[in-house]
Amino acid sequence: MAGRRRVNSDRWGDLRYRLRRMRRHGSAPLDGPLFWVLLGGAALLVGGYAALCVVAGPRLPGDARVDGVAVGGLQPAAAVERLRARLPERMAEPIRVTGGGVSQDVEPRAAGLTLDAAASVRAAGGGHSYTPRRLWRYYLGDHDVPAEVSVDRDKLREAVGTVGVAVDEPLTEGDVLLTGGRPTPVEPADGRRLRQGDTARALVDRVARAGQVRPVVDLPVTTLRPTISSAQVARALRTYGVPLTSAPVRLSVGEQSVTAPPRLYAAGVDLVPDDGKLRPEVDVDALFKALAPVIDSVPGAPQPARVVVRGGRPVVVSSRKGVTFDRTDLEKKFLVAALAPAGKRVAAVRGVSADPAFTTADARALKVRRRVGTYTSRFGYSGIVGGGQQNIARGADRIDGTLLKPGQRFSFNRAVGEPTAKRGFSAGRSLRGSVFVADPGAGLSQLASTLFNAMLPAGLTPTQRTIGASHSPRFPLGREATVRYGAQDLAFTNDSPYGVLLTASTTGGSPGAVTVSLWSTKRYDVSITASKPLARAAPRVLTRTAGDCAATVGAAGFTIRLQRVLTPVGGGAPRRDALTSVYPVTNSVVCAAPRE
Repeated sequence: MAGRRRVNSDRWGDLRYRLRRMRRHGSAPLDGPLFWVLLGGAALLVGGYAALCVVAGPRLPGDARVDGVAVGGLQPAAAVERLRARLPERMAEPIRVTGGGVSQDVEPRAAGLTLDAAASVRAAGGGHSYTPRRLWRYYLGDHDVPAEVSVDRDKLREAVGTVGVAVDEPLTEGDVLLTGGRPTPVEPADGRRLRQGDTARALVDRVARAGQVRPVVDLPVTTLRPTISSAQVARALRTYGVPLTSAPVRLSVGEQSVTAPPRLYAAGVDLVPDDGKLRPEVDVDALFKALAPVIDSVPGAPQPARVVVRGGRPVVVSSRKGVTFDRTDLEKKFLVAALAPAGKRVAAVRGVSADPAFTTADARALKVRRRVGTYTSRFGYSGIVGGGQQNIARGADRIDGTLLKPGQRFSFNRAVGEPTAKRGFSAGRSLRGSVFVADPGAGLSQLASTLFNAMLPAGLTPTQRTIGASHSPRFPLGREATVRYGAQDLAFTNDSPYGVLLTASTTGGSPGAVTVSLWSTKRYDVSITASKPLARAAPRVLTRTAGDCAATVGAAGFTIRLQRVLTPVGGGAPRRDALTSVYPVTNSVVCAAPRE
């Protein structure tokens, strides 16, 4: 017995020695009982795994179902065919999405959601794969599974985004606006936002379970809460809004002073959220810009350079250095003065020497050297009926001297402004839709058309233009522009590397005239041709009995195509562009006595 124990002890000692060598060196030859034990275990595992694979085969488990469709015991190809025959139609049924005030349908195919039959078969435990994962599914997994869905992510993102457009509502933050120099409270209101990721996952899940769940998705919507309450809006209005705009502020620099009305300085003051409250804040750059009309009027203020026309050619009027308000000191003192009671709304601001924003060097760099386009039109009917001639003169004053830098956009309506009596315009009558109607901007379309005809030879191209109700003989066919404040505009962008100066003037007499000229560096030699009238349409005769009826002679509708060729000065390939002008039919109007 003692000898046998020594033998066993020696064997176990040898085994421990070999194991230590294996741990120390990473490998060691195995022999003896341990080798055969390990080999036998491995053979048992491989044999068992092979047996599981043979039993499973590629077939699906006997109780397998995909979204309610029985596919148990089928070979993968047969299961795929069955799924393709049964599932696509019900998976394509529209999904009703509701929530956030929205109820609409989403088409799964349009959203990029379709059946992936092969993946569905694998998910149910079938296939030619013999990985542990597949065997686990076959023997122990859930055999009643939803369908697998093929997802076109771009289409799904677009579909969910479309729903989001309908659902999303920005919150309204409580605020007090100072627009125009009058405080206006803005009451807070909740907003909402669609959780688009959750919505996409819900749509995919609904399509995957089309046969088991109702075709409705409750949209996941997050409510957005404002941080400023109604109480804080009322407090800010009372504490800041009303005092800030109650009266002008007197600004002084040295011995000089100017008065800044609320309608100007309000653009540089804002009420901003701060820890659930509103507090006033000055944007000194915006304030300086808003106060430019009064700051520039201070004697000795910096004077910007100007480009003017003298003796038939443009010249630069030099800029001048001067004294202006120190921005830092103005920012520090302005709010104190603007919140002070009447009689104490004064800010003494330190003066600093400064150059103007637009210097002589800036003006010369624009290279405004000669006239590049001009046109003159005589006053006609608009000068006789109503205030058309007065309005043309007023509008010409507004655009005269406009200097456009490279890349700067010109808008006729913005430059002239709204034609109201308070701004010096007089109501007249204009032809609109075959009848004469009251028009506070009567005559301005003639000014706009004159500008348009000066633009064409200058090489500039309109970005916005509308043809009027009928052709005016004051202009060539196809070369007119109609303007109406807030509705129809004439606009263009200075696409040249040079400045463009606009001048406009009127002459009196009978008849008078308006001339618009553009000045710059000449870039092109321009030729313009027009087609004959195309697509003619005859007018009808309308009979009206209204007391304010005005008889008119109709005109046929037609189309004119303009062809412009721009040849670069100094040589180069010419550039061609086309403009189409469509004149609508103007029906004749006959005035008849009302029936008794």
